[in-house]
Amino acid sequence: MTTRTRVMACMFALAIGTVGLEAQMRSNKLGLGVASSMYTYSGEYSTKASGLGGGLSVSYSPWQLIGFRALAGVGQFGYTVPAGSNPAGSGKALTTFMTLNLYVAGNLMPNSSFNPFVTAGAGYIFFDPRLETGVALTGSGIATNDFNYFVGGGFDYFFSEFMSVTLGAEMCISNTDRFDGLKGGTSTDSYIRAGLEIRYYFFDKAFLARMLETLKARYE
Repeated sequence: MTTRTRVMACMFALAIGTVGLEAQMRSNKLGLGVASSMYTYSGEYSTKASGLGGGLSVSYSPWQLIGFRALAGVGQFGYTVPAGSNPAGSGKALTTFMTLNLYVAGNLMPNSSFNPFVTAGAGYIFFDPRLETGVALTGSGIATNDFNYFVGGGFDYFFSEFMSVTLGAEMCISNTDRFDGLKGGTSTDSYIRAGLEIRYYFFDKAFLARMLETLKARYE
């Protein structure tokens, strides 16, 4: 076996051997992944239906206790427009939207494979409320974008040094009353998101240093 092959084999064995030993939100650890979501609307219409969505998820922790998370996603939620409530028409309707959200996360157990967290953040949304027939529920000149604010929480579970699954939920607080196309009442529209995210984590400096020290010790 050549020296190069032995080094590669040792690096692989070290990576396998460290799986699960320090599965945590260490400083400078970066995770990229995919997200699936379920959205439920809250607004003027009482008859509603949850909708699904998906997107890309990012997690970065400059410090163990405090990190940043981001979500770029698409989704939809449904509701029924009563007769006479909107000049565009009535019946079953869907709002389809795109979001880009940034969160600050507090990691409650950063040194554990099970990490509960709380989040607060803000984001931007583009939305398009329409009847199932395709008729738009917003007229011309009405803004269909908005800044949103979020509060939520959940937990990360690390299967290994490299992979985690996240379950969480958050409440969207908007500045608009047009998620359903109708401006009515004194409160703004909102939605609740429940999400499942799977991430792959890149090695942080501590992991690389540990790997190099192990290789050094093996060949001394």
